This record gives sequence, structure tokens and C-alpha cells, in this order.
Amino acid sequence: MIWLGDFNRHHLLWETEDNHHFNSSEEAIQPLLNLLQDFDMDLVLPPGIPTYEMAAHNWTRPDNVWRSHHDINPIISCNTEPHIHPLNADHLPIVTIIELPIARASLPSSRDFQIVDYEKFNTALKTRLDHDSSAKLINSKAEFIKKVDELISIIQNTITTLIPLKKPSLFSKR
Repeated sequence: MIWLGDFNRHHLLWETEDNHHFNSSEEAIQPLLNLLQDFDMDLVLPPGIPTYEMAAHNWTRPDNVWRSHHDINPIISCNTEPHIHPLNADHLPIVTIIELPIARASLPSSRDFQIVDYEKFNTALKTRLDHDSSAKLINSKAEFIKKVDELISIIQNTITTLIPLKKPSLFSKR
């Protein structure tokens, strides 16, 4: 879990000592400190890095980035970037680089219908249909459903037997 933003709170954990007069009152800061403790959050943006320029051109730190404490830290880096500071903005941008190990989804294998010898395929399919599903008059809905299931099974078995699997492309859309 990652929390980031302008929390509008000042504390010795992240503010510089020369800005101690900005520190939030105990009543104002305690709810945030309780949440940080309850969710076992670690400070990501190193302490003492200013993020906000006040009207008197003093710098302070109301903006912060926290992450939940785990053995695996997905944060590669976190710092302010003063050189991309937008005009007329009083907050510095905080650039956080996160590495999320996302496994590629494995694509299901499919049959390669482009390399099929269709004459051979049609001959094999006709032979199987003649042998396993001879033509007969259908008199009921149940017979029709049974015949359709037989037909689908014969076609699927012929495809499985005669059409090779192809390797999925790594560039396929997921």
C-alpha cells in the first residue's frame, strides 16, 4: 500500500529541525501518526527534503510518501525534482519510481490452421464421419442433440489429431 500527497502536517519525523516552529499540534498530528502506526507505514521520501515553498521563500515539508512495511520494497527511488517545478506552483513534484513484478499472462495454446493440408484433413474428417456417425433419419430433439454432440466430438478429435499446436506470440494482446 502506498500513501502519497499533501498531508498538510508537520512533524520531526520528516521536517527539518530549523522548521520545528511549523510542527503541527499534538491534536492535529496524532490521527495521522496513529494511522501510520496502525497500517505499519514507512516513510519513503527521505526526511528533511522540502516540498513546499512558502510566501516568505521558506521551505517546508507538508507533502509525503509512505509505503506499507514489507520485506519486499517496490520503491526504486523517491525524491523531489526541482528542475521540473511548474511555473506558479508552490509545491515541488515528487517523483517515485516503483517496480511492480507482474508476471506475464500465459496465453493458451491454439492450433495452427495456416499450415494445414486441408485435402488430408477433409479426407480424414469424411472417413471418421462415415465410420463413427453414419447418416440416419432424426426423429426427436434428443436424437438431434446426440447427433450434434457426436459431430462436434468427431470434428474436435480430427482437429486435435491433424492440426499442430502453434507457439503463442509474445506480442499478442492479452
